[in-house]
Amino acid sequence: MKKRYWLMVSIAAIAGGLWLQPPRYHSFGDAIEADLRQQGIAVRNIELVHSWPDTVNSISYGANLRMTLISGRVVWGRLECQQQQRNCTYQLNINAMARRPLLDLAEGKNIFDMILQLIAQKITQFAEKTY
Repeated sequence: MKKRYWLMVSIAAIAGGLWLQPPRYHSFGDAIEADLRQQGIAVRNIELVHSWPDTVNSISYGANLRMTLISGRVVWGRLECQQQQRNCTYQLNINAMARRPLLDLAEGKNIFDMILQLIAQKITQFAEKTY
C-alpha cells in the first residue's frame, strides 16, 4: 500500500511540475502568436521574411514579419534579436504597438511532443503486431 501511495504522489508531483512550468516556444512564430493572443489579437499566419542585410551579421538576428490576421488583413513588422535567438523583441504596424519582448526560444524537443511521438510509435507497433 505504501509503495502505491508513493508512486501516486511521485506521478502527481511530476505532472504538477510539468503543468506549472512556463511556456516554451520552439519558433518565433509560436512565441509571437502566443503574445498576440494574450493581447486579444487573433492571427491566421505569421511568416518571417529575411532580407539580405539580416544574414550578414552572425551575432544578431533580424527578420521582417508578415502577419495575416483572421480578418485577412496583412500586417508587417520587425523581429530583432541581440544574440541570435536570445534577447528578442518584435514590433508590428498595428494599433500603434510598441516594441514587445519575447521569451527566449527553447532548445531541444518539447517533452509533450516526445511523449506523443512515443505513444504514436507504440500504437503503430501494436497495430503491426495485430495484423
